[in-house]
Amino acid sequence: MKSRIITAFTLAISLGKVVYAQTVGDGCMDITMVVERSYISASEDNEFFVIDGSDEHVWYWYGRDIGDLDGQDWRSSGCITTDGLGIVLAGWLDHADRTLFTNSYGVNGSAVPSDVPQFLSLRGRYWGDDCGTGNVCDYNDNSFTCLFSPDERYRDEVYSNSINYRAIGPPNSNNISQYIAGGSVAPGVEIRTRWTSPRPSSILASP
Repeated sequence: MKSRIITAFTLAISLGKVVYAQTVGDGCMDITMVVERSYISASEDNEFFVIDGSDEHVWYWYGRDIGDLDGQDWRSSGCITTDGLGIVLAGWLDHADRTLFTNSYGVNGSAVPSDVPQFLSLRGRYWGDDCGTGNVCDYNDNSFTCLFSPDERYRDEVYSNSINYRAIGPPNSNNISQYIAGGSVAPGVEIRTRWTSPRPSSILASP
């Protein structure tokens, strides 16, 4: 069952790494971060007057634990696009779930406390694909190679460095939160996070 939805409207912030405290002293824990839906506040221009068939929205989403405890840095959703869907107006796009990561922290059943993340981090890239050449999933703002119709509206930003997954919902549940950037053409995303109760239970969570 999915828990309550929290909507966070955020402005773009620096892509530089920010050091946040980690939760220390928990038992082994599993954390999963999944993209369920993507959003755009405005239609891609010329949706109703497409000549070359190349006016699509493109998103890439990235997730990690803020301290990069697993050492794998950003993990990507891969390319999410409206290519081939016909006219897609502003709003939420339902698409196949994209798992950003599933991590295990600590040793299962060990009585030794483990470092587990206190916060998760979310980053997103978006553009409107207008280029009539090349791959829709590759950004191209070169007017000449795009036959004078380059991709546009490019954005690359961190939506949050402080996603408190424990505050969003209880353990062992599918907890939903939404993040929408600022600006007139605002991308957004719906994220599902799931975290397990610390194991063994004698080592309690300490957020």
